[in-house]
Amino acid sequence: MAAANVHVGTSGWGYPSWKPEFYPKEVKTKDFLRYYATKFNAVEVNYTFRRMVSEKAAAGWMQETPPEFHFAIKAHQTITHIRRLKNTEESVKRFVETLRTLDSTSWPSAVSASTKPQVRFGTPARFPGVTAAQAALDI
Repeated sequence: MAAANVHVGTSGWGYPSWKPEFYPKEVKTKDFLRYYATKFNAVEVNYTFRRMVSEKAAAGWMQETPPEFHFAIKAHQTITHIRRLKNTEESVKRFVETLRTLDSTSWPSAVSASTKPQVRFGTPARFPGVTAAQAALDI
């Protein structure tokens, strides 16, 4: 049986509030990704949900991380939330083209597409574990 590659990370890295519990206080904000990559081998990139990746940003990420580091890219909101995964050919093409600036060894190991579930699970009365807040959100 072949060994599995496991990539462990968090949702983003640019959080000043993680100081000093995660980032030492001497680590500057511009160096967060470089430090983060010494502790984890992957990260979910939330940035791409609202913005396309520029060549300059991707090049910066490549310089700050080792070759074996992986990025799980969040799909752009046009694809997942505005068009709701329908008629997205052009949006997906544009989105993927922006990702090509990432080095091939760090090309996205996953693309996250979180959308509102289309399945209704019932009401709090029928399912006591479902909170009123979940019912209000219709999930």
